[in-house]
Amino acid sequence: MQLTKQEEYPFTAKTQEEYASKTACIANPPEIDFSTHYIIGGSVYVPRCAELQDQNLRLVGDKLVYQVHIDQLDCQALSMVHFMVAVPISYKDKEVDIQIEY
Repeated sequence: MQLTKQEEYPFTAKTQEEYASKTACIANPPEIDFSTHYIIGGSVYVPRCAELQDQNLRLVGDKLVYQVHIDQLDCQALSMVHFMVAVPISYKDKEVDIQIEY
């Protein structure tokens, strides 16, 4: 299979079990106290070398907006970039908008 465009896999994890299933391919994911926080994150496959450049989480009205910027580098190797942020549990019922930019 030849990857010709980005494939995005965003997620939220509100329990340890959800977090473990979403981060199974990540070596040593951070430990999270799910009594105080939950996770917004994801992974993206990029058809060239890439890395996480920046990320920002904002409350806009009644919605959490999570912006992730992936920097594509000058090589042709397939890359997988992971990103996540711990969010206070008091925001768990807010709508989430994950915006991934390249």
